[in-house]
Parts: sequence; C-alpha cells; structure tokens
Amino acid sequence: MGFFNGLTQSKPDSLQQISSGNPLAAPRGVTALDESTESSLITLEDVSLVDPGQWQSGGSFNVEVTNGTDIFVLRIAGATDISGLQPPEGTFDLTGIGGQFDNAAPYFQGYQILPRYVQDIDPYNEDVPTYVLRELSAVKAVDADGVALLLDSLVEVRGIVYGLNLRGSSGLQFTIKDRQGNGAGAISFAEDFGYTVTEGDSLRILGRVDQFNGLTQIQIDSLFLESSGNPLLAPQTVTALNEDTESRLVRLEGLSLVDPGQWQSSGSFNVDATNGQTTFEIRIDEDTDIAGMPAPSGVFNLVGIGSQFDGQLPFTEGYQIIPRYAMDIDELSSVVNPAWAGAVKLFPNPAGGRLNIHLDLAFEQLVVRNSLGQAVWMENEVEGLYQLDLSQWPAGLYTLTLSRRGQIWSTRFLKK
Repeated sequence: MGFFNGLTQSKPDSLQQISSGNPLAAPRGVTALDESTESSLITLEDVSLVDPGQWQSGGSFNVEVTNGTDIFVLRIAGATDISGLQPPEGTFDLTGIGGQFDNAAPYFQGYQILPRYVQDIDPYNEDVPTYVLRELSAVKAVDADGVALLLDSLVEVRGIVYGLNLRGSSGLQFTIKDRQGNGAGAISFAEDFGYTVTEGDSLRILGRVDQFNGLTQIQIDSLFLESSGNPLLAPQTVTALNEDTESRLVRLEGLSLVDPGQWQSSGSFNVDATNGQTTFEIRIDEDTDIAGMPAPSGVFNLVGIGSQFDGQLPFTEGYQIIPRYAMDIDELSSVVNPAWAGAVKLFPNPAGGRLNIHLDLAFEQLVVRNSLGQAVWMENEVEGLYQLDLSQWPAGLYTLTLSRRGQIWSTRFLKK
C-alpha cells in the first residue's frame, strides 16, 4: 500500500486481468467531499463554476465549483476528453471519483472530485463538441472514390510530427504518423496554439476530419504536446505514388527531372521527375530550404511525404511527394571506382537473347536504360547473378547503372 498527499493507493507488484464488462456501481449523491468520498464514485448536484477564468485550455488543472453553499475542488486530468474543451456554463450535475491532495499532516483537507469523461458533467454546454478517439489508420481510410470515411467527424488522435510547418507565419500545417506509418495532415489556418512544429514531437490533437483536393487532414481545434525527441520511421521505398503513400514518408530512387525549366528560383512550385518508367509530381514548398536552391542535376534519390492535389471526384489522381528539406534530395555523383568495376561482370557482350549480370557487391538499385534514356528494366537491392531475357529487346546500345551509398557507376552493353 502507498500514500500520496493524503490519498491511499495500492502500488502493484503484479497485475492480472480476471474479467471484462462488469457493471459499475451507481454514483452516490453527496453534499461534501471528505475521507468517505475518497476513491468512491460520487455525484455533486446543481453546481456551477465559481470563476470560469480558472478553466484552462488544456492539460491538467484545478477549478472550483459551488452548490451555492459550499465550494469544491474539481480536478480535470489532461488524459480525459474534457481537457481542451470550453468551460461548462450554468448549473450542472458533476460525477467523478473522489480524490485528495493534502501535503501536510493531518491529512483531512484537499479533497477533490475527478470526472472521468465529458458525460460526467451533465448537462454540458449543448454546443460543446464530443471528440472520439480514433486510430490514424481509420482517419486515413477512404471509399472507392477517395472520400474519407470519417469526413466531418470529430476525432481525437495521437501521433508523431513529420515535416515542417508549411503555413509559414500564419497557422499550422504538418503531418502526424503513428508507429505503423499511417498518417494524416494536420492544419490550422490561423491559430498556432503556441506550438512550434518540430519533427519527433508526440501530439494529441482534437479536430474535425476534412479533405482538401483529395488530401485527408484534420482541422485542429486544440493541440497538446505530450513528448519530444521521438524517433522517426525510416522512409518506405516505393515505385508509385497513390492513396497508400498519402501522408507516409516515402523514398523514390533513380529520378531525373523531366524538364529542368520547371524548377523555379523562388516560391512554391511543382516539378516532374521520372525514373524512366513513371513520372512523379514533386511539390516544392516555399517554407522549406529547398525553395531557391538550384535544380538537382543528373540522377537523384528523393525522400518526402506523400500528398495529393485532385480537384474533382473521384479523388484518385494528383498524387505528389513533398520533400521536407534539402537533405531529402540525394544527388548521386558519378565515380570511377576500380573496385566497383571489378565487382560487376556482364557476359556475353555484345549479347544476343540473354545477358548475364554477376554482382560481387550489394547495390541499392540496378537500372538499364535504352539509347533514349528510358528505363527498360529496374531492380532494387541486387546482388549475385541475374539473367536478362533480351529476346524481345530492340538491337542497340544500352546503359546499365548501379547505385550504392549515394553514388552511381555505369557501364554499357550492346544488344545484337
């Protein structure tokens, strides 16, 4: 048994669940808080706030209520769905668990009542919203037309911050993700809630599910910082942008700009890149340190957050990738490395119907391009022996490019 500021409590050495769904005792009506109400489920009837100014916008706090005769301490715990709501107005019945906080003997003062959830304040303001705790996977779910299944629902979510504030100096816009990689946008058009967007922060957010041009996001009503410095998930390497990559941290490899002239010297803009097989839309936001930097030349790998900009139903197009900062663009530099050359063997060369590729090193990616620069074959995470069937390939000169640790090495072969 333990004792904390007058509150008797058990300090478990072990815990075993015996059963679930058992009925709860009805709350006991009381007119005073004392030793008999400690750890009991009780109700104070017809009380009102003494000073609504004591009510805080979030976290845990104490506020006084009165029945017109006596004053009681109401303790709002930050873990409840009451924290973050507007103060209750008028007269209401208050149900909760009796507590105590008295830090000096004798321990016969400091009695409190702790409501468990918003329903314990009855009636609450009729216009006070009720937020339902949801997983980010549920918030992100869409129907066949790409419309969020929880559109306009009031939700409470928890997640880790990814990316920067894309609203500049007015409001907030960033991405939150759970440990499984599911994510959603979070946006506030004007209010910043005193929060500075920092990657790795763990947040609790109350808000409304919304969509903007197909992108599912939560319009923030309130926001609470729970911890900082949490690790981020590694980006997921993908070869396509779609609904699954929305609000995920993803990686595209072996890209080059379709038209470097699309790259602007300032502001926000879109630019197309290709891996030789697929064209991807990259969104450069003016709030990142990428805006204003020179366009990447040659081949590069790209990390960013999946997004979408599709102006009409069905929301099944317009998928984008938004890099967070300059480090997300990994330009690959050509090298002449004798060790790499010795680790790659092509035979026969010139080749007829089949080409053998033997790799003595592990490479992150292998791409074969034709004379027009179009990728005709690609494989990730390669090592060992590969055989390419060239029987249907047009005759001509082909370039084989290997990438490893931020560098590339190329060689050529001839298809007879």
